[in-house]
Amino acid sequence: HRDLHRLIRRQRQMCIRDRDKTNVLVTYSFYEATGNTVTDYEVPDEKDLLLGFPAHKLSVLASFSPAENVFVTPSLTYYGTRHAVTSYDSDYVYEKLDPIILTNISLLFKDMFAKKGLDFSFSVYNIFNEHFDFVEPYLGDYAPMPGPSTEFVFKLTYSF
Repeated sequence: HRDLHRLIRRQRQMCIRDRDKTNVLVTYSFYEATGNTVTDYEVPDEKDLLLGFPAHKLSVLASFSPAENVFVTPSLTYYGTRHAVTSYDSDYVYEKLDPIILTNISLLFKDMFAKKGLDFSFSVYNIFNEHFDFVEPYLGDYAPMPGPSTEFVFKLTYSF
């Protein structure tokens, strides 16, 4: 994108894994914009933030096997407050979007019907049908677009 070289940001990430009986992954991200000279990216009165991006993001994923060849994987992602331009009339209207938690779960059945390599999975994304908008990270003349509602995904795969 134009003027990307004039943007400086600091980001910190932390990752924790536990792989004994259950695989657990926890990640936390923090960012702040520093030295941004591109006005199309900035949030008025919030110089450490950029449009569309949360300063805080936390993800938790766990995977466990309650039975042989059966895996359950719940996940949760927290997005902190984000800022968006919600109107492009004569004056830009900036809005602070509430934090949101997206919750998913997947079930994987490996080697179905005793057939090696035949896997079936069932996943539910955005279980609680949270309202998550896609936000342009710059002044681009589009208000936030609605993200997907609850999704159900079935997959049958065969590896040979």
